[in-house]
Amino acid sequence: MSKTCEHQHNCIKELKTDHEEILKKLDLLKKAADGSEIDKKQVKEFLHFTETFAEPHHKKEEEVLFPELEKKGIPKEGGPIGVMLLEHEKKRNHVRKLKEALNEDNESQIKESSLAIISLLQDHINKENDCLYPMAEEVLSKEDLSNLAHRCQQLK
Repeated sequence: MSKTCEHQHNCIKELKTDHEEILKKLDLLKKAADGSEIDKKQVKEFLHFTETFAEPHHKKEEEVLFPELEKKGIPKEGGPIGVMLLEHEKKRNHVRKLKEALNEDNESQIKESSLAIISLLQDHINKENDCLYPMAEEVLSKEDLSNLAHRCQQLK
């Protein structure tokens, strides 16, 4: 996990730094699944990464950031938080399918699930970086962001 939170005391900056790492791994997954032969070792490494890095990132959002944003008046139902939560679940479903496909050695399903994860997460990250996080920075004070950063650290 990134140390950005500790140094800058801003949860949003930490989450954006996490996004950079996730995007790098998505590029590697695309290379692994895009060729004529699937690099199953790289796919397994991505699955490990998503379990040990991307899921904790989602947890920071779901357990720390989103509840605070709701308290500040950003709606969950029918609003951006609800959309992000739904996309987190879609990603988890795609990851489950990818694991199954890998266990069954089903190359077409590995490719399909990998590409679905890549497409979903790239779009998801853009929405968070371009819409949700700026919204959060408008409604949260510097003190709020610092407090959230400390709570993010405790989730480790």
